[in-house]
This record gives sequence, structure tokens and C-alpha cells, in this order.
Amino acid sequence: MPLRSFARAQCGALVVVMVGMLAGLVQGPSAEATLPSQVPDPTWMVNGPVPSLERTGSTIWIGGRFTELRSSTLGGPVIDVNGLAAVDAGSGEPVPGLHLPMLGGSTPFVYDLDVGGGVLYAAGEFSSADGVGRSNLVAIDPQTGSVMPFDAVAPVARAVLADPDGGVYVGKKDVRRYAAGGERDRSFTIQVPTVAPESANGPVILDLAFAPNGDVIVGGAFDFLNEEPHRAIARLVPLSGSASDCALGGALGVNARAIDLFVDGSSDALFAAVGGSDFSARYRISDGGLIWKVDTSGASQAITRYDADHVIVVGHFRWVAS
Repeated sequence: MPLRSFARAQCGALVVVMVGMLAGLVQGPSAEATLPSQVPDPTWMVNGPVPSLERTGSTIWIGGRFTELRSSTLGGPVIDVNGLAAVDAGSGEPVPGLHLPMLGGSTPFVYDLDVGGGVLYAAGEFSSADGVGRSNLVAIDPQTGSVMPFDAVAPVARAVLADPDGGVYVGKKDVRRYAAGGERDRSFTIQVPTVAPESANGPVILDLAFAPNGDVIVGGAFDFLNEEPHRAIARLVPLSGSASDCALGGALGVNARAIDLFVDGSSDALFAAVGGSDFSARYRISDGGLIWKVDTSGASQAITRYDADHVIVVGHFRWVAS
């Protein structure tokens, strides 16, 4: 299961729902047998919120706001960290010999992690990594944990998306691109989100994902990008940054806030977890057409495909519409 998408929901009481046998998914007799276990593994943990997980090989990197990596055993060992940690995907324990960079700042917070071209990018709110100046965006060798020469001066970021060629997109108050060395890509048009006067959410960029053709899919709380109409989800041409037409089918409701996106290019599927108007949905990547939409009583905050028959939705809600 893509751990990055599964981990975005944070804080408060979370609800995890397995949504199966919806339009576009396959109903089968094995539905109950494929449900994930409700018994947690004895995995090491951290002492603060975790909005992002990213798996690289057999290592799961953890990003958030915390200062300790703790054993699951009461009174067990504790490792000092600051915003970044990692565990072995099989054992759930620290990875022997892996360095964990220490982030600096008043309250370092990693909001998002992504891997591209063999590099792990951490984006959030921090001023340094291992004592070296890094402004809200840092590149890390995921095999060793060492901080890489990539040096960008980025604004506080809620979302990061890594190009295989070494470039990287970041988003929060806008969407921008940095080249492989860390300098801002001046050929990429910065996209600034704004909201309509009646909107109570945003403007903010909350997630970034690649479409199968390389377009950058943008999710968040917005009604316009650079003053052109685009609501909650939009598509950008990857090198120029210009927004392409991608009107979503179906009603988005009031104050739609696309919090998490999951792309399944093999089935032309874009899954979206939406707050504000509170629903989860599947759209066609190719034209934005609505396949299905399920209302939730509170914000859907993370979504991922579990298998051919099920989608996992995480969020702040108690009820799911039939």
C-alpha cells in the first residue's frame, strides 16, 4: 500500500474506512478476506504528529514534528531525532547504520516526503539540516541519510513532488519548481491559488502528484490559479507550469478542499480525499469525469487503493453515505 497517501491524515480522532464494491471497483466473494489486520505490529513510534511516510527500498522514512523515535516496549530505548526518522519496513525497528538528519529551527516540521531519481526530499518548515542551512526543503541520500548538496531557498511547503531528473515541485501558498541543483526554475510559471469571496477555505496547496503523461496534478483549497478558474484540483504542464483545462465532473460542493490525491495510471483513475464539502471520489485522469463519489460526515483526509476491490479512506468522520 502506498504509505505516503495513507499517512496524510493527522491529529485528533481518525477514522479508517475500507470502501469497497463501489462503481469502478470489482465486487467479489473475497472482499472480507482481503481486509487489513486491525492488530498493530510492534513498530517503533515517534512522540508527535506524522503527516507523511515514504518508503525507499526496505526503509520507511517518517516526517513530522517530533523529537524522539521510541521503542514500542514501555520504558524501552529512545533515539533523539528532530522532524525526520526511519524504520525498517519488515521489523519496524531502526535501520542499523542509517544516519537520521537533525532538522533545525524553532519547531521543525516536515509536512511531506517524496523520492525521485534516488533522492529523498523533505519539505516543511525548518531552517537547517545537520547544522547546514536548508530553508524548508532538503535533499537526503535515502541509503545513508546524509544531507546532499541540493540547496534551495523555498517558502514553507505543505507538498513536495520529485522529478526523476532531479527537479522538484513544492506547494503551499503557490506551486513552484526547483532544478536539480536547488535553484528555482525560472522557466516554470509560479501558480498562485486564490479563492472566491464566499469561500471559507484556503487558499492553499495541499498535494501534488504526477499524471501518467507527466502533467502535475495539484490539489488544495482554491477557486483560481493565477486568476483563472480552477477548483480544488488542477493540472499543470510540467515544464512551463501553465494550467491546462481539467474541469472535474460532478458537484464539488461548498468550500471543497482536496487534501490528498492518489493516481492509478493503469486504470485512468484519480482518487481524491476532500474536506470542506467532505467526500471521497474517483475521477478519470484523462478528462476529469466523475466515476463515483461517496459523502463522509467529516473531512476525508487520505485515500489510497488497497487492492483491486477496495479503497482505503482516512479522515475525521463517523459516517459514510451508502
